[in-house]
Amino acid sequence: MIVIQTKEELKRAKKEKLKEFEVIGPLAEKMKKAQDIGNLSKSAVSALGKARSTNFFISRKSSSSAAVSKIVTPGVFIAAISIGGVLIAYALFKDYEVEFEVGPDGVKVKMKRK
Repeated sequence: MIVIQTKEELKRAKKEKLKEFEVIGPLAEKMKKAQDIGNLSKSAVSALGKARSTNFFISRKSSSSAAVSKIVTPGVFIAAISIGGVLIAYALFKDYEVEFEVGPDGVKVKMKRK
C-alpha cells in the first residue's frame, strides 16, 4: 500500500485516482480534524472555498454563511486548508471510504476509492 505524508503526495494520489493509500503523520491528524467537510453539500463547500476565513466566521450576515458555520468550525476550516484546500478535502471525503485509526503512534488514515 502506498504511504502518503505530504499534501503534495495527497493531491497527486487524488489526481491519479489511486485505489488505496494510507496517510500518516501530521497530515493524517489534519485530515481527522477536517473530516466534517465531507458532510457538507456541494454549494456549501463552494461558498466555504470562496470565503476568507476571518470574514466567513466573523461576519455571518448571509444565511448560507450562518448555516455552514454551524457545521464547520474555524478549526475544521483551517485543517481543510492545511491538507490542500477545502475543495480537495471535500473531494477526498466524497470519493474515498475513509477509516481513521488512532493509536499510540498517532493517527493513520486508510483511504479506499468508492
